[in-house]
Amino acid sequence: MHDHCAKSVLRWDGTCRSPTVVRVLRRGRDSHARAVLSADWDEAVDALGFSPRTAAVLMMHSLEDDARVLSLLSGRQLSYIGALGPAHRRRWLFEEVAALGVRLNDDVRLKVRGPIGLDLGDRSVAGIAVAVAAEILAQLNVRDAQPLHTQADPQTVESRLGVCLVG
Repeated sequence: MHDHCAKSVLRWDGTCRSPTVVRVLRRGRDSHARAVLSADWDEAVDALGFSPRTAAVLMMHSLEDDARVLSLLSGRQLSYIGALGPAHRRRWLFEEVAALGVRLNDDVRLKVRGPIGLDLGDRSVAGIAVAVAAEILAQLNVRDAQPLHTQADPQTVESRLGVCLVG
C-alpha cells in the first residue's frame, strides 16, 4: 500500500516537511501530494491545523529535528504523537527535548508513543504503514484494537468522511 493510497482510503490529509522529501516532491516524483510545506520547523508547525483528532508521527532521521518538532507540538491540541524507531529512541527524544530547555508535561509524555504501530507481524514498509495507521485509528476512536471475532458481541463499523467510527 503506497502512502497516497492509505491517505485516499482513510481520507487523511498528510503534511510533509523534510528537506529530502521536499527536494523529491519538487522534482515531481509524487503527483499525489496535495501540498508541500517548505519552511523551518516553527513556521511549518504554525501553518498546520490541530484538533483533538490530530495525530503526528515523528519520523525524521534526525533526533534533533524530531526533538525540535516535539517541543513545538507540546503546546498544540492533538491526541497522538508517535515516534518511529526502537523503544530507547523515545527516551533519547525526551532527553533531547530537555536539552532544548523545554519541559514536557505528563500529558504530552503520555501521548508520545514509541515504538509505534500494532504488532501485525509484517516488517515491510507497507506493513509498518498499516500497523501505524491501525494504531492511530484505534487511539483516535478510543479502542484497544482487538479482533472483532474475539468479542462477545461484535460491533458494527460505520465509515464516514475522514472518520471511522466503531460503535
